[in-house]
Amino acid sequence: MQIIRLSAIASLLVLNISCASISDIENLQGQINSMKPEIIALSSNAAFAKVTAIQATSKAANAEAASNRSALYLQDVYAKLTGPVCKRPISN
Repeated sequence: MQIIRLSAIASLLVLNISCASISDIENLQGQINSMKPEIIALSSNAAFAKVTAIQATSKAANAEAASNRSALYLQDVYAKLTGPVCKRPISN
């Protein structure tokens, strides 16, 4: 009987020490609630960064296309300027 009583007291002490109190839970809930605006702001910033990255990707693709067009135009002009010259004799 003595052993059962001691183990019951020890079990209650362990439960009392290891369990969080209501004030601990309320404190944690308050900390979570205080972090919500920061989380919302971070989420908004991340969404804005994603949109900006998509726009930058689109602009980069447009710049690459314009660069390729310029390179083709330059090759065409160079070919016209350095191409074979007509060497027909001029008749009088």
